[in-house]
Parts: sequence; C-alpha cells; structure tokens
Amino acid sequence: MKTSLQKILQYSFADTQLLDTAMIHKSYHEGSLEKSADNERLEFLGDSVLDLVISHYLYQRFPEMREGDLSKIKAHLVSTGILSRIGTRLRLGKFIMLGRGEEKNRGRHNKKIIASFLEALIGAIYLDGGFDAAYQRVIDFYRPLFSEMLRDRIRINDYKSELQEFLQKKGRPLPMYSIVMDRDASEGPQFSATVYIDHQNHGTGRGKNKREAEQKAAYAALMKLGMKDQLRKLSEVFLIKDE
Repeated sequence: MKTSLQKILQYSFADTQLLDTAMIHKSYHEGSLEKSADNERLEFLGDSVLDLVISHYLYQRFPEMREGDLSKIKAHLVSTGILSRIGTRLRLGKFIMLGRGEEKNRGRHNKKIIASFLEALIGAIYLDGGFDAAYQRVIDFYRPLFSEMLRDRIRINDYKSELQEFLQKKGRPLPMYSIVMDRDASEGPQFSATVYIDHQNHGTGRGKNKREAEQKAAYAALMKLGMKDQLRKLSEVFLIKDE
C-alpha cells in the first residue's frame, strides 16, 4: 500500500514513519483510550508549506501581477475544492486510514478529508526531503491546473470584491452580509447569505459554506445593480469558492 502511494506521489520516503502518520486520519483511533498519532500536525505543516510554494511560484511566474490579484489566485489554488480535485485525480482516497464511522459516511470521497490528506502528505515530504523536494512535488501536482491558467489566460476575481469596489466607486456604504445556517438540510449543513446595501436586501445566496453563500449573494446584488454586461468580462474570472 505504501509502495503504491509513493509511486503515485513520485516520491520515495527515507523515513517511512512519516508516510505512515500522514495516512492516519484522526477518526482511525476512535474509541481508543491510548493517545495515538494521526495526520493533523502534518496537515498543519503541509498547509503552510503549500502556501509558501504556491506564493513562490506565482511571484516568479507573474512578475507584473498586482499583490491583490496574486492573493486571489493563491486563495483559489489552496482552497479545499482545488486540493480535493488534485487528491481525487491522484486517487488518494483509497490510501487514507479511516475509522468505521467515516468509512460508513463515505469518508474516502469526502472533499475535506481528501484535501487534508494531501496537505499532510506535503508536510511529510517537506520533513523527509526538505523544501526543494516539497516544492517540486507540489508543482507537479498542480501542473495541469497551471496549464489551464496559462492556456485560458484566466485572471482571478471574486464577486464580493467586485461588489465592494463597485460601491466604493459610487461613494455608497459597503455591503453587509447576514448568514443563517440550516443544519437540517437533506444534503448536509447549508448556509444562506443575504447582502444588505443601505440596509436594503440586494441579494441572497446559498452554499455549502459561508464563503460560497456570500459569493452567490454578492453575484445576485451585482446583477440587481445592473452589472450584467460587466459580469461577462468577469468571467475571464472564476468564482473563488470551496467546491
């Protein structure tokens, strides 16, 4: 199992104990009275390593790009949706060691679990081989996405930022968002967002997390404010959200 995973990662661990730990989801020791290792600490480390690698790559690759746009691209690239997409492409789900509860809940297909596992693996590679090894592996994981970005000349934006900038240009108050969580939704917890401008409801949105709901509400507000034609331009833009 570890051999197959290392082939997929195209990386051979000198310290295979790091790989063992990276594979253990916190649910694996459910019910155990003993304190046992899991991959949460490696996930924490991998998250920071990933952030640095992507920042470094974008800084070098797009020397003319403004800090704000670099931040938006990075936020998209390190999101749960993108990480889970990479992890699914690499078929990482079958290598995660899960507890019975998560197995029953189809944890191997859970986007958050897959994304966290990928971060733990990045953390383990960093500890085992150093920054250069981690950098190369991350770039290889992301290469198909980078190719899409360069081919399509994608620039990143998000509807919340567009709405805020539009209102600032018009000298109007900034938008305010109200969030309501529906824990009883059949498809799992859902969030509803309403955006208020001058204390008036200008749009609502619904999503799996607060950010997605707010983005959809901001989009609805932009449409209401007559930004339909401009939004066509924005879709050189892709919506930043956790998918």
